[in-house]
Amino acid sequence: MAALGKAAARWAPGLWRRAVRAAVWLGGRRFASGGAQSPPTFGLLLDIDGVLVRGHQVIPAAQEAFRRLLDPQGQLRVPVVFVTNAGNISQCSKAEELSTQLGFQVEPDQVILSHSPMKLFSQHHDRRMLVSGQGPLVENARALGFKHLVTVDELRAAFPVLDMVDLQRRPKTTPLPRNDFPAIEGNEVPV
Repeated sequence: MAALGKAAARWAPGLWRRAVRAAVWLGGRRFASGGAQSPPTFGLLLDIDGVLVRGHQVIPAAQEAFRRLLDPQGQLRVPVVFVTNAGNISQCSKAEELSTQLGFQVEPDQVILSHSPMKLFSQHHDRRMLVSGQGPLVENARALGFKHLVTVDELRAAFPVLDMVDLQRRPKTTPLPRNDFPAIEGNEVPV
């Protein structure tokens, strides 16, 4: 996955434990263990892009590996968590996409996107945060727990002089400074 930053890196082991717990129990469901066998003592953490899927095509070896990981009822025999450094999609949408591509049910809790660790920054969830990136930015940030959000487009509209690169948007005259825009208390890692 992409670098999490120093603060998130400290919490990465906790994130891993959460991901494994989510994968192991997925809504209270136990994994298929084949009769009298004990539950698996390991799980798989798999990168999506370029490892399981290239573009919109499942890599054939990945398809074969999952065929072997599924029991006759289509249930995974071991816990699996899917990770990607992509962030331009919601967790639910990525789980639906993977379910369709791989041919078995992938739950949203089994998917960790690049912005998923931001959920751990609960001390910032009530602060006004700037979100940037592509895809459903505001929806993703709200799903992570952030409540007061400002997008780059909102910031640009409030302060047009900030965007001096886009010649079409560059103001012909300098507007009066604004003092009614709420303070931004942090910048969320791009989602």
